[in-house]
Amino acid sequence: MILRFSTLLLASFSAGALLISCSQDDSTGASASSDVSGELSADAYPLTTCVVSGEPLGSMGDPYVHVHEGTTVKFCCAACLDSFNENPALYLEKIAEAKSGS
Repeated sequence: MILRFSTLLLASFSAGALLISCSQDDSTGASASSDVSGELSADAYPLTTCVVSGEPLGSMGDPYVHVHEGTTVKFCCAACLDSFNENPALYLEKIAEAKSGS
């Protein structure tokens, strides 16, 4: 009985950690309601989807906001930051195209 309970508890904890890991915010980004860069107001961000995954911003809680070399970038979750950091130029180009209306 104790073994079953501890297994169930561990499984529940693991599942919960997986579900919330994508929407967790950490101290490397700005809050979704503030504009650290001064470049864009929160309402002026040109994309409604995550620049990495394509998921709608807000679909996993508040968007994760990161400022990269003065440019505000919004993600559906903090986990997308790792993919962004692998090739920032690719994703920054998408934001620039959206700003210019291309």
